[in-house]
Amino acid sequence: MSIASAFKKCWNAFLRISKLLGNTKDEQLIKINNEKAQLRMWSQHYGAHQINKSSLDEKLRDAPQLRDVVIDCLERIEDCVSRILTLKVCIHFLKVHVSVLLLILCTDCFDAR
Repeated sequence: MSIASAFKKCWNAFLRISKLLGNTKDEQLIKINNEKAQLRMWSQHYGAHQINKSSLDEKLRDAPQLRDVVIDCLERIEDCVSRILTLKVCIHFLKVHVSVLLLILCTDCFDAR
């Protein structure tokens, strides 16, 4: 895997979670967007997203161990963001189901009277 492809996967994970959270004023969304901005600045500075001669892959072609460390870090970040995304989806799913359950229970209570 290249640094550019690892960066792309990582970036896409940030985009997915930003899309899921939308325009909420959630403190976590603010933190996630700050981290996404930091990742973008890092990539622009070092060329992690590029696939040409000025790419980080090209710059580290003679340092494969360092290149592997960068890829590993990007994969770990992508994994963490994906886990957060999964948790957010699960929490939303549970909130919807709890609301439906409460509605059913309340309806049953009123029907029993």
